[in-house]
This record gives sequence, structure tokens and C-alpha cells, in this order.
Amino acid sequence: MPINASNALTLAHQLRVYTAEAANFSDMVDVLYVAQMIEKFIGYVDQIKQLTDVIVEMASNIMLVDDHILWMSQKEEKACTSIVRSLERIAAHTLGSNSQHMAVNSRNIAFEAYVVKPESYVGLSCVAFQRWDGTPPAERGAEPTPDQQLRGGGGGGGGGGGGGGGGGGGGGGGGGGGGGGGGGGGGGGGGGGGGPGVRGSARGWGLGVGPCSPVTLHPQNSIALASIQLPPSLFASPSPAPATPRADCKLQLLVFRNGKLFCSTGNSSRLADDGKRRSVATPVIYAGTYGCGVGNLSEPVAVSLRHPGEGTDPVAAYWNFEVLGGMGGWSAEGCQLAAHEPNVTSLHCRHLGNVAVLMELSGFPSEAQGAVEVLHPAMYTCTAVLLLCLFTTIITYIVHHGTILIPRKGWHMLLNLCFHIAMTAAVFAGGITLTGYRAVCQAVGIILHYSSLSTLLWMAVKARVLYKEVTWKAPQQPDRDTSQAAPRPMLRFYLIAGGIPLIICGITAAVNIQNYHDNNPYDPLFSAQRLPPHGYPLEHPFNKDGYRYILAEPDPHAPDPEKLELDCWAGKPIPGDLYRACLYERVLLALHDRAPQLKISDDRLTVVGEKGYSMVRASHGVRKGAWYFEISMDEMPPDTAARLGWSQPLGNLQAPLGYDKFSYSWRSKKGTKFHQSIGKHYSSGYGQGDVLGFYISLPEDTETAKSLPDTYKDKALIKFKSYLYFEEKDFVDKAEKSLKQAPGSQIIFFKNGVSQGVAFKDIFEGVYFPAISLYKGCTVSINFGPYFKYPPRDITYHPMSDMGWGAVVEHTLADVLYHVETEVDGRRSPPWEP
Repeated sequence: MPINASNALTLAHQLRVYTAEAANFSDMVDVLYVAQMIEKFIGYVDQIKQLTDVIVEMASNIMLVDDHILWMSQKEEKACTSIVRSLERIAAHTLGSNSQHMAVNSRNIAFEAYVVKPESYVGLSCVAFQRWDGTPPAERGAEPTPDQQLRGGGGGGGGGGGGGGGGGGGGGGGGGGGGGGGGGGGGGGGGGGGGPGVRGSARGWGLGVGPCSPVTLHPQNSIALASIQLPPSLFASPSPAPATPRADCKLQLLVFRNGKLFCSTGNSSRLADDGKRRSVATPVIYAGTYGCGVGNLSEPVAVSLRHPGEGTDPVAAYWNFEVLGGMGGWSAEGCQLAAHEPNVTSLHCRHLGNVAVLMELSGFPSEAQGAVEVLHPAMYTCTAVLLLCLFTTIITYIVHHGTILIPRKGWHMLLNLCFHIAMTAAVFAGGITLTGYRAVCQAVGIILHYSSLSTLLWMAVKARVLYKEVTWKAPQQPDRDTSQAAPRPMLRFYLIAGGIPLIICGITAAVNIQNYHDNNPYDPLFSAQRLPPHGYPLEHPFNKDGYRYILAEPDPHAPDPEKLELDCWAGKPIPGDLYRACLYERVLLALHDRAPQLKISDDRLTVVGEKGYSMVRASHGVRKGAWYFEISMDEMPPDTAARLGWSQPLGNLQAPLGYDKFSYSWRSKKGTKFHQSIGKHYSSGYGQGDVLGFYISLPEDTETAKSLPDTYKDKALIKFKSYLYFEEKDFVDKAEKSLKQAPGSQIIFFKNGVSQGVAFKDIFEGVYFPAISLYKGCTVSINFGPYFKYPPRDITYHPMSDMGWGAVVEHTLADVLYHVETEVDGRRSPPWEP
């Protein structure tokens, strides 16, 4: 639907409701869409004043999106930059003669803008604070919760629009460069246009324009997050030429709760974040002007920012939109630290813009005390029933041991067996989840080790005694021999069933007590990766132009990985040779190697199109031999289309199959075949209900056929949602130039079991994946074999399903060969060694 002045506000409200669930966004397409819509809405804020509130609220909601989703959207289309730039343009569109002040607050963003006269400007101090309801936090430096709104407050009274004065009345206060301040009551303006003082409202907040004041009036139930002091010489002309009257200037202030909208996507090793070693540890505050040509400042801007967490190596920086090819990055040029306290850092900058403090933060956040994992309720219910039964047995035998006719040995063994079973069950149910507490975890491990061993030994001793009692026969005693053998002591059973476990546990703990607890601090990079039944994480990065992501798993063939102290790699590049590409035994549609808008079924064998052409590839590809698979056309509504066939890994996922040199396709309309965007007549078209076959034959003597698959061990490892991925950069231009034909190769398409003839001959050499490209709401299902509805006749082939275990074998051979041929120890020396 086209946007115009009559429907913009309605559409904006609908989008705001949609972004209220931004924390659950799992696809960068959502962020791209919101960024594009915000950019369009900005064009109507001069006509619809209410749009400003809605736009700020939407941008605030987007800051709840997962960091990696924002990173991908920034890398894809600079979505985060677009949102920030749109917010910075609001004042230019909204302020004028009829509106000289505007303010909006939200959960994550505070916005305020004024019209000021440069000749009457005498400085500005303002503070952003966060208000809470009820009892204040125990500590003033406690981190604000995301549900509390970010607000602004400032110094009293000031010069402004109409020439003059207007002091902030009531409870107006001033905030110094590093202090906090909050206006309480209303501010009145002088004659003419009136000066924008501290605005009085039920919200009790505002950014004041006026002379800087050393007095700090802090609003009740609030905490100051950021403050800024703009110098009186802000609008001073750098040249000694006579000053000429200057037009009214629009001054805008923005405060972002954190730096999530400022994603550094390129190689920032030479910038302030030092290759992402540092990250934004404070709110980001922006000051900018429009219509008055402010350049480099003769006096610096003073900023104070609160950081709730502890960090090291702080650096003052501003966001430079021009670096890294226009992707933007943090630059320290012109900014320097002025003071650093435990939770507040002050800095000076000689230019306007988005300013923050970057720090090296700990990679292992402290665990929330009391947040203990809970087992399934059935575990506790069954454990309680078991303990009740066991203790009932124990108490019954203790109280009535004189009347229960069992041997003395049996009585001892039964009680000990029940006691140790009860100990094992109770300690397991109560302590198995307490892994965050080292001492408790070690105690639980030792007790479980002892009680389980002792239970097994008491069961073995009890079984032996029962066996002897069942098979015992009374010996024939001579009449003259009336003596009986003395009873053997019970101590031997306690030494066996209790002493042996104690010895084993004691030796184990003495050798290395850490056997009962993970010796390394928890790091998701090294934690066990538990995949869902379909074999791939539910939330994952998508392959896209320029980058590919391969799920990684620990490599069991890595030489002596236990010799590495894994905690030494915290916050540093992880050696790729410790991991390998995750191996799959089944051929399915790839969840990561697809356009995000395509919808894949839970069994990963059916795909539904969305909007324009977009593609998905299979999880496995082939490099030599003859292979075959089928596709069923389930649904093809009018105005939909499909292009099906084969694609190399570099085929464009956001384009039709056959668009580039890396793919070959067969189109549903008119049966046209496509390669390099060139369509040629091939056969009649196909539609709903048809079953199509796809055959490829690749020679055995090509360089690709003779090589093993890539191990990716020299690629960078990144973490997303507790899983590790190899990140591979695609050099498409270089790959296109190196393509060469494979003589004897061919592709044949089948329709309902009937061959349509050879579609392509002597195709480019490479690894080919089954590929599906759909236009709009078309639905197809894929069958990788081994059983087909229309198996080809008169040709030999392998079903694509055979490639599952074949890929496992090839990748395993490649990994082992890599370790044999590579000097691993020299490449992955600890980080402290040069």
C-alpha cells in the first residue's frame, strides 16, 4: 500500500504495535522492513506532528531485537544506520515558526529539540534520567531495567526563539557538564516567540535550554544516565570577519539507552573498538544542529555517562558514519576521557554527533544468584514417592526387627541398600542442577559417585548372600561332633560395599578435584551444542551475499585438545582446528543456505515461496558422479512461478535460479531453461500436480572431483545463540574468473517420468546442490530418495540421499588429513605467547 499523508499515521500505529514484539524477531527482514518504513514516515512528520512520537517508539522497540539480527540487518542494507539517520532528521522537518520545541520519551530513546537564536545562545546543560515507580534501587549505580522509560531533564530557563529570555520557573534546575538535573515546574517564555524553558507537564521531565548552572536538582525516584554541556561558543564563527545575523537554528538531542543501533560490521581493528575488543558500555548521547552550519568546535562538548557494569580500558569515541565503506564505526578522533569513576565516566569531544564510552567488558557475566535450573516436576514427584517408600521400609525394619524373621546379614544389607538408594535419589534431584556453585557442585558429584558405587556393591553383596541361602544345604554332621562354626563378622560386607567406594572417590578427588566440576569457566563457545531433532539450530545466521556460515562442532580428531587451557581463549580468537563443520547423515533442505523469507517445513522437505524470487539449496552437494532427485509441485496459484535445478554455493539466494554463472534452472512458465540470466526454449511448462526429476552427471577426472571438501579450519569462528559457526567470505568476482567447463558433464530434466532431453552440456566445474527458486506463494516438496515416484530408466545414477553418509566420510577424511599435514601446535599457541 502506498504511503501518503492520509494513511501515514494509521500505518505507523499498526507498525508500532507490530514492533512491540521486537524482542521476538528472529529474522533480519523484519528490521529491514521497519527501517524502510521509518524512513518513509519521516517525510510526513512536518504534516503530522503525532508521527514523531510513533517513530521514536518504533525505533525504541527495535533496540530490543537480538544483537546479531541487528548486525545482519546493518550489514545487509545499513538498517541501523538508516534508523539513526532518520531520528537525527526529525528536528529539521518538525520545528518551525509554529513549533519551537518538541520532546518524546520512550523505553530506550529520549528525544528533545528546540529552535534557538545563535546570537542569544549562552550555553546548554541537560541530563537524561530514568524514573522508576516505588522504592528506588538498593544502589544508585544499579542497572536500569528495560521496562523503565528513558527521560531527559535539564537546567532552568534560557534564551531562545523570540529573543529573550524566559526563565525556568517552578522547580527548574541546572545540570553541570557531568551532573544531573531535572526541571520540575513550568517554564515561561519571553516576548516574541517565547523562550523554551523547562516544560511543565505531568510527565515531570524536559530538556532545558539556558545558562549552565552548578546547582543540581535531581528529580525524585530517578537515576541520571547521561548529561551533556554544550559550550557558549557553539555558534561562534571561526573567522574574525564581522558577524552577520544568522537564521534560527534547530538544536536536537537524542539519548539511546545502549549502543545496539550502532553496529560495527567491518574490520574495525584500527578504530576505537579495536576489532570489537571493546564494546559500548554506556548510553549513547547525540547533539546536533540544523540550519546553522556548526563545524569543528573551539571549545569541547562535555559529556558524562553512567555505565552500570565494570569494564577495563575505557575509550571516548563518536560514531563516524563514513568509515568502513559507509558502514560506520566508532572513532576516537577528537574525543578524550576527562574523568573516570567506578560507574560514571566524563569525556570531552570537539565535534557534535553520537558519543559514547567503549570498554573491554568481561565475557563471562556473573550468574544471577537464585536463578537455578529446575527439573521436570515428574522428577520431584517420583523422587518423593521413592523416598517415602524407602524410609518406610527402613523405619519398619528398625522398629520391628525383632519380629521380622530374616537373617542378621539380610537385615543389614537391606537397610544399607535402601539408605544408599535414597541418598542417590535425593542428592540427584536436589543438587544436579547446582552447576553454578563450584563447591556445591563438587560436593554433589562426590556424593553421587560414592552413593551410586556403594548401591551397586550392596546389591552385588545382597545377591551373593541370597544365592548362597537358596543353594545352601545342611551338612551331614557325625553324632560325636556337636560343635558349630563361629559366625563370620559383618564387617567384611561394610569394607566391601562402603570401603571400596570411599577409596575410589578419595583417589579421584586427590588426583584432581576438578574431575567433579568443570575446570573452565562457563563459555558458550565451548559448551555442548544440543541440536533439535531436524539437526540445525532453530535460530541461526543466514548465508547472504559476501558471507557464508557453516555450523561447527568439536572435532574429535583434534590432536590433544585437552592440553589446552580453554579459559585462556576467553575473549580471544578460538583456534579453528579444535572444531569441524557439523556433519549430517540426512540430505535435507538447508535452513541457513536460503533466503530468509522462504518458509521451510519442520521435516525440511517442503518449501513455500514469499514475494519475489528467492532460493534455497539442499544441505549436501555433489562434485562427481551421476545423481538424481525429484520435486513435486504441490500448489501453484495463479501468478506464481518456479525455477528448479542445480546451484553451486555462490549462487545468489535472492535472485532466480539461473541468474548467474553458478546455477542452472528449468522454469515452470513455458519450460524455459536459464543460465547466466539467458533463457532458451527447452520444453513445455509444468504446473501443479507434476512430478519433476533432476539429473546431473559430473566427470570423475576434474580437479574438483579429485579434491576433498573444505575443512574451514582456517576460517573465523563466530558465536550466535550459543552455537559456533565458521564464517567464510565469498569472493564472487574471483570465483567467476576461475570457472572452467567440465567436458562430458550434463544436466537432464524429467517431467512425470519422461525425459525432456539434455538441458545443459559441459557445465562449469564445481560442487552442485539441488536448488529451488520460487516466485510468490508457490509450494513444492522435494524427494532426495532412495525411492522415487518416477525413477529414470536407461541411465545409472545415485539418489541424492546417498550423499548423506558419503559427505560424512569425505569430511572426516579431510579433517584427519588436515591434522596430519598441519603443524597444529605452532598455529594455536596460547594468546600470551607472541
